[in-house]
Amino acid sequence: MDRTEPSDASAPESLLTRIAKLGVDSRAASLLQGSAAAVQQHAISGRRGLAVCAAAKGAGVSFVTAGLALTVAQSGLRTLVIDANLRAPALADMIPPPSTPSHGLLQYLRGELDDPSALVQADVEYNLSAIYAGGAGEDVQDLFDTERFEQVMQYALRTYDLTLIDTPPANRCAETRRIAAVAGYAVLVARRDVTMADDLGTLIKDLRLDRTEVIGSIFNEG
Repeated sequence: MDRTEPSDASAPESLLTRIAKLGVDSRAASLLQGSAAAVQQHAISGRRGLAVCAAAKGAGVSFVTAGLALTVAQSGLRTLVIDANLRAPALADMIPPPSTPSHGLLQYLRGELDDPSALVQADVEYNLSAIYAGGAGEDVQDLFDTERFEQVMQYALRTYDLTLIDTPPANRCAETRRIAAVAGYAVLVARRDVTMADDLGTLIKDLRLDRTEVIGSIFNEG
């Protein structure tokens, strides 16, 4: 797997400083870096897709996805992050695009364009590209059941060392299981006083029924 070595010119800020801009303290940022090390090994082993999932709303999936993406990208892996939370997209707030995207994942899934590469905002941060949601939509579950989401993922897995996918809460949005199944692998986000053990157990069971490999969990203190 080709890797790009960081340089002072292309990565002027320290990683902790960049992650801190997401609104967390240094301890939480350091913990996130530790989780990213495991995700980096996941990618180096050739497993290029990873859905970031939570059982319920409020666990901080978008924050964790953005933090992992920034961290892994700065390690030298070519990274793509996809905002697949079409109910309440937040990636653009976490990692703002250099210019306002004219289209995103929502438009592709609706059949408004045919080239997955046209969705990509390149170099939104050092070594990091993004596919933004393209807006919020109602009744988006069925959009993920077509081959169009698979086409996006096939392009991503061919092109990048790691693709991270931000997903909506699984207990409210059935498409999360589909997204994770297409990615092949999932990491779960839990948060104190938000994530219930029974809900997390149910999500793990459901993902395994779909033959999605759960590689671990991240306790979000952000």
